[in-house]
Amino acid sequence: MNFSYKVDRYVIQEVTQGLRGRIDKGEKLVPVSINLSRADFQMMDPLTELNQAMRKNGLRWSLVRVEITESALSKDVAGLKRAIHNFRQAGYEVWMDDFGSGYSSLNYLKNFEFDEIKLDIDLHEGL
Repeated sequence: MNFSYKVDRYVIQEVTQGLRGRIDKGEKLVPVSINLSRADFQMMDPLTELNQAMRKNGLRWSLVRVEITESALSKDVAGLKRAIHNFRQAGYEVWMDDFGSGYSSLNYLKNFEFDEIKLDIDLHEGL
């Protein structure tokens, strides 16, 4: 059984509390990315989890970016499209993480509303 979603739920809590702590100390803030996998969308509602943590800590939505792994695209395409749309409607940027590590094509990506695409480049190839 996959329990990675519990780790990601914990990461959401820690990231948002950490941002709140930086604000309280008057420290400089930079947006933080939170990675979500296919398991997160199957086992929990990541948007609800993130929104609750953001509200609890009094944070601006622009402080967190949502990164979705390429492998998440392979199942429940319609559900993932809805989730990405809902994250963006809520005010989050949504990025594709590690594009090129799997089997997605640029043509396939046009079906999704990503704000940014991070390419996976294997620097060890050819060495």
